[in-house]
Amino acid sequence: LTIRTGRSGHVVGGVWFAVDDGESRVAYSADVVPDSNVFVMDTIPHCDLLVLDASYGADPVPGTARAREISQWVARHSDGCLLPTPLSGRSLELIAALPGPFAIHAGMRSSLEAQIGATAALLPGVSALLRRRLQEAADWTDADPLPS
Repeated sequence: LTIRTGRSGHVVGGVWFAVDDGESRVAYSADVVPDSNVFVMDTIPHCDLLVLDASYGADPVPGTARAREISQWVARHSDGCLLPTPLSGRSLELIAALPGPFAIHAGMRSSLEAQIGATAALLPGVSALLRRRLQEAADWTDADPLPS
């Protein structure tokens, strides 16, 4: 058996894997984002069977266009907005897309710093951008009023 893995483009540490027995190849991945503006996705090799656990479904809007739409939406809501996100993946993409100052829950900072430090998972130049944006972010806690 030959087993190959590659980055899925969805989150730091997210991978696809392909198993080849010499006669056929099967590849599996959870969510994949081939056009992320933050994460690298390695090309899944040609295979006889591809299994995708696509929890987000197929989004016909490219990642760069979606990031631009989110950035524009946030800019139109200058009084502030709350964007709940999972700790990994989407948070880094939002940090890269946000047009101005923002706050994060203080409990997220160390995890986000660790993800930004995983430079092999990120597109070239993105780590420096994310690191700078995170340093500029205000800390927010549950006891605080929502930042404006």
